[in-house]
Amino acid sequence: MADILQIASISQQEFTELLRSVVREELTAIQPDKNSNKYLSRQEAAEMLHITLPTLWEYTKLGLIEGSRIGRRVLYSEQAIQDAVKSIPSLRYKRR
Repeated sequence: MADILQIASISQQEFTELLRSVVREELTAIQPDKNSNKYLSRQEAAEMLHITLPTLWEYTKLGLIEGSRIGRRVLYSEQAIQDAVKSIPSLRYKRR
């Protein structure tokens, strides 16, 4: 049997508030938690940066990317990788 849809007479402000609360709940449900930090393996981090594993190791030794060791594994947080990637300002078209 088909679901029954019943529309009640509500004011525009009540409808707006109801719609906002529903949208806010749905957005909260699908957005990842900003406080959660995802860790990547060396291979995943290298693929994310489009570099080789030896280059990733050099960047770690130079302190450009911060890695964490857990036992024998080296992990990189996504935030550390994002922090290591910096934008380079273009000076080609800059007027003096």
